[in-house]
Amino acid sequence: MRWNGGVTVVDQASHQDAFVAICGPRTPEGHDVRILAQLVPEPTNPNDGNAVVVFALGQRVGYLSPDDAKALGGTVARTISRHKVATCSAVIRGGWDRGPGDQGAYDITLLDPNAG
Repeated sequence: MRWNGGVTVVDQASHQDAFVAICGPRTPEGHDVRILAQLVPEPTNPNDGNAVVVFALGQRVGYLSPDDAKALGGTVARTISRHKVATCSAVIRGGWDRGPGDQGAYDITLLDPNAG
């Protein structure tokens, strides 16, 4: 797994209401908000026993991709075991509305914990 500027979260389209709850309504400029995301294993997920849910400010905003969940799952579990929670800096972007045909979805990217 390579960070290359961040890890994109999947299934974000299903959680656009959560992004509105976090960032507020769409604006002409959109949003660029840094937050602390929480990573939570979901071993009972029927589609992927390695699934890791991403929460932002208590709102479910998506999942790690299956490949990233497999690569990071052990680290997430160890971190939770030691600290009771696994978190990662993240940025939410998007959410602009400049009129008909010019609206942007919200998305979240987990940031490289080793980046300066």
